[in-house]
Amino acid sequence: MLFHLVALAAVSSATALPPHYTSDSSAVAPNTTTLDKRDCVPYKNTCAGPSFLRIDDRHAHLTISRCRESHEHSPLISSSVDLNDCLAAASGHLVPGRGFLADCRDLRYSHTMFYANCRYAYEDNALTERAVRIDLNSIICSRGGVLECY
Repeated sequence: MLFHLVALAAVSSATALPPHYTSDSSAVAPNTTTLDKRDCVPYKNTCAGPSFLRIDDRHAHLTISRCRESHEHSPLISSSVDLNDCLAAASGHLVPGRGFLADCRDLRYSHTMFYANCRYAYEDNALTERAVRIDLNSIICSRGGVLECY
């Protein structure tokens, strides 16, 4: 499954993203599982409250509030997800062993889109900076009252 991670920068040849991400404790927060799209509810259009992005020295946390788990009578939930995990899960190309902000700059968030300029390492280990755009609705879902990347 391809994730909706769109490279916008100078590299003209398209690079295929890896298939469905397999959970790995080194890349994903504890108690996070790999989810199939059919098993989760995308967060878009389920949230009545505000969402915001909080950036610290190594992470970018997206928090959403007053969201419904699955149907109109399900309880309201609020949760947050570390976009570092989502970006690592979606791309697999961030420089290994470094924090999110060590590899990305110019982080921006607008409605359901997340933007950044990130350095990637490919087979030849050469670093390439690329602008990336992540449709948060396509990689974040809500299950059990918790936001997760899939």
